[in-house]
Amino acid sequence: MDIKTRNTGRTFYRVEPTMAEILLELGMVERVNPTVMDTTPPEPKWGVTVTAGGETAIVYSFMSQTRWYTGHPDHAKKGFQNRNWLGQYSGPETPDNIVQLYREQLQPSDLARINNAINLADLHAKTVAKELKEAAAQQKQKVEEAQQMEAARRKAAGL
Repeated sequence: MDIKTRNTGRTFYRVEPTMAEILLELGMVERVNPTVMDTTPPEPKWGVTVTAGGETAIVYSFMSQTRWYTGHPDHAKKGFQNRNWLGQYSGPETPDNIVQLYREQLQPSDLARINNAINLADLHAKTVAKELKEAAAQQKQKVEEAQQMEAARRKAAGL
């Protein structure tokens, strides 16, 4: 039990209950009401803003975490979610009214940036695919050369 002395105002925490009851009965102390914690869970805050770089973004704040989404509006609904290896999403889903507000506030420069990023990602994917095909063709050629050399060695050895 927590108690506070009447003459000095000093507070003592976690006093043994029997001792505290005796002091309360004598009128030397008074009981200190414990502070009541707020039991309502915190709610996330959503909004649409302009970042320091001048990009329109959805901002998501929850407790001490703040995140921004500056991607394509079609993907904004799941912009703050993570996808695991099973393809399941977890995390906050952007509210529909925030997605709509984001669509309305996007500037032509934002759309150009987003489309440019998509084009660059597509170009990168095509380049990687081309390099993988070339590497596979070179590997196949090396295997064929090795098989021919092995066949020649066996023929020379009379096997």
